[in-house]
Amino acid sequence: PAPVHAEDILASGNTTGDALIKNASFQDISGNPNAENIMKMSVYSIVREYGDRMYRPNQAASRQDVLAALIRATGRQQEAVRLAEQLRINDPSLSSVNAYMMGHVQAARNAGIITAQEAEAAGKLTPAETEQIRAEVDKIKEAIWNSPDWSTMTQARYNQLLKQNQDRKSFQKAYGAAAKREDTALWIARAMELEPVNGHDITSVYNYSDWRSIKTEYLPYIEAVLKKGIMKGTTATAFSPGGNISRGEMASVMNM
Repeated sequence: PAPVHAEDILASGNTTGDALIKNASFQDISGNPNAENIMKMSVYSIVREYGDRMYRPNQAASRQDVLAALIRATGRQQEAVRLAEQLRINDPSLSSVNAYMMGHVQAARNAGIITAQEAEAAGKLTPAETEQIRAEVDKIKEAIWNSPDWSTMTQARYNQLLKQNQDRKSFQKAYGAAAKREDTALWIARAMELEPVNGHDITSVYNYSDWRSIKTEYLPYIEAVLKKGIMKGTTATAFSPGGNISRGEMASVMNM
């Protein structure tokens, strides 16, 4: 299988001069308060375009958007690409785009930015979702049985198709969803290896009236991020832990 190269995918950039200039020439960021940081982080290939010189600054950043940007910002890009290449070797049907993002998420797991337990919980499929996937694979099986290649549909191949489809659905459920602000802050603290702030030293989060809505185990990490000035509230009195972070805001946060 062909390895994953940055130029193969829309969500990527290059380190060559022409590509870097193109990467920062977005048509949809004029007037956006985060425009300068979007351009800067794009030149450094921390954030990526959506193709056709569009960045979509007001769109909610997905969990995979944030994790991939953190991997690039912390110098783990090469590991992510190697992991993506291996994923495509293991599953040739995997697209370059999906392998690329999955490689970055795996690098984030390897680095402890997101834990295996958190990943499993986020991607847990419901019985209905599992049954739907099985029905889709059964249709593939029936189509192959009715083709000249009918003999290739062994039980082993069926099981492989089932697992591949379950893994993709689980990944999309876990990382295609919008990233919450409290999760983003937690991942930043872990990626930067910030020391959690505990006890009486926790003060910054209390400036926000909704601090009780923050998951208790996240408080020490969010406090560390706030003290560093990497993130701030959505208003002077609200952190909005369960709210989304836009792709424009993500670029500004990555300029840390």
